Amino acid sequence: MLPRVAGVWWGLLCAVAAAAAYGVASVFQAVAARAVDEGGSGVDPRLLVRVLRQWRYVLGLGLDVAGFAAQLIALRVLPLFVVQAALAASLAVTAVAALTLGARLSGREWTAIALVCAGLAVLGVSARSEGSEPVGTAFHAGLLAAVAVLAAAGWIAGRAPERIRTPALGLISGLCFGVVALAGRVLDVTGVTAVLTDPAAYALAAGGVLAMLFYASALQRGSVTTGTALMVVGETVVPSLIGVFLLGDSTRAGFAPLAAAGFVVAVAAALALARFGEVDSPRGHPPGGDHATVGSMSEFERLAAEKYLLLTTFRKNGTPVPTPVWAAGHDGEIVVWSDRTAGKIKRIRNNPEVTLQGCDLRGRETHGPVVTGQARLLDDEATERARSAIARKYGIVGQVTMFFSRMRGRRKTIGLAIKLAG
Repeated sequence: MLPRVAGVWWGLLCAVAAAAAYGVASVFQAVAARAVDEGGSGVDPRLLVRVLRQWRYVLGLGLDVAGFAAQLIALRVLPLFVVQAALAASLAVTAVAALTLGARLSGREWTAIALVCAGLAVLGVSARSEGSEPVGTAFHAGLLAAVAVLAAAGWIAGRAPERIRTPALGLISGLCFGVVALAGRVLDVTGVTAVLTDPAAYALAAGGVLAMLFYASALQRGSVTTGTALMVVGETVVPSLIGVFLLGDSTRAGFAPLAAAGFVVAVAAALALARFGEVDSPRGHPPGGDHATVGSMSEFERLAAEKYLLLTTFRKNGTPVPTPVWAAGHDGEIVVWSDRTAGKIKRIRNNPEVTLQGCDLRGRETHGPVVTGQARLLDDEATERARSAIARKYGIVGQVTMFFSRMRGRRKTIGLAIKLAG
């Protein structure tokens, strides 16, 4: 058996590795969640089926599996309050990962990242390596009952008003992640039969599925900065308290105040980075915002600020073909990015006349006036400028998508520039 001190740092290394895996996975999963049909209101279990068709979500899921394996190892040797605080650091990992994609961090966010690291270091110094105190079958069964309650709560939250829905789903998904951590801590792994007959095993599996479903719903259906923050609270505070009061988690003698301070600092600093859960946050004035502001905007400014635009091109016989697209304003034109083999590119070559209108993700609901314009295909240099403009507007999702566009090569994608009529 590893010496007690070595066990603590080995466990902390595994917890940080899990946070790194979860942090990178969240970016890929958010891109996939935003790319699927929004569907109706409420929590739709078919959402998981739809996102599993997105290769980015599958890649993120693979990272989640690797992260979970590391988390299980950490849970076996560290108190829950250390492991869960380390997992909250996944937001810091996402923030740092965003730097490689062109994002910028403010001084406050760099400070938050430093505080997350400092808080985890303090927890590492304060914790002592230990397993879980034995708990009865009732605790294992209680975890399974908690999953059922959270499933019902999540279903109700999915039908709540929009201002309540996303924060509620974020908190409930965090609590589900907390159940997963608790189940992983107490799971009987002495043999296959022991695992299969332990209610904690089924709580772990069901809690994991529900956590992914509820968090994917939060990512897809609204602004998730608050939801992400509440998810962090749910997955850290509640299981950590249960670990202390029911599972015998403790610190080294005399280090309890230092551990409490480290936990608060790490989690609070992670919450300061919650905007990195807001992976799709186009900059600009929201068209649905202040009427005076919108009314004073030019057509170009209004369209450039839209989250999605319905780009309509025309076949040779004049039949309109609408396509929802990402778009950004650049040098007085609306720029769009596309696959070179897309039908709209062929149609624009034949007829450069297009129309633009604000729309939703799938182009099914439109708003604002229809604006006509002339489209032109861009060369490689101008296409790169269009990619950069779109990446800046759409935050981390834009950065990731444009990164993969560049990886595909110049021959596969092309930019469009649309000059508005008048």
